[in-house]
Amino acid sequence: MKNLSKVRVAALGAVGLAGVITPLALAGPASAANPGNGAVVIKSQAQADLLMNTQGGVINKNVDVPQGVNVQLRYVDIKGNLNVEGTLGLASSQIEGDATVSGPGAGLSLFNDPGNHFWHDLTVNAAGGYYDGSWINTGLGVYSNGQQVDGTLSFTNNTGSRMSLNCDPGAMTVHNFIYSGNALPYASSGLNITGTSSIS
Repeated sequence: MKNLSKVRVAALGAVGLAGVITPLALAGPASAANPGNGAVVIKSQAQADLLMNTQGGVINKNVDVPQGVNVQLRYVDIKGNLNVEGTLGLASSQIEGDATVSGPGAGLSLFNDPGNHFWHDLTVNAAGGYYDGSWINTGLGVYSNGQQVDGTLSFTNNTGSRMSLNCDPGAMTVHNFIYSGNALPYASSGLNITGTSSIS
């Protein structure tokens, strides 16, 4: 009789676990709710160098540069999204997903010609930026010609940083451009805007 009770308890336990597991399985993978899950998190230049020298620089995941990290990526093809909370120097690379730069120590510098190609949107929002010799930090710095954003370049709510276009006039091509809520007014001819613009 005792053995039979143990079997029943075991069976009930299995049903109880199945009842818990089934809704989780139906909800789909956790990455569906958070696109950052499974991302390559770059914590050092040595890790960035390894990514540049592996599989021809093709990165088949989202990439995250966390706060406090300062790295460079050159000649890479990021198939997913790029999230920058630290500082990233990016050269002659492709970003096939969306790119976001945000956070108290976040900044992005674009260099090399041919430049970087963003297939979708590049958003710099509330970025604290990095020191670039100016009295105000730089949230987005463009240091070479040939940069391209096929979607929208948004530079918004950057009260402690600036957009610095240190390139020839019209040397950075963006489809749409949004500039609002920033510390400095927009005063640059460095962008070639092929779509719409909203500057305030």
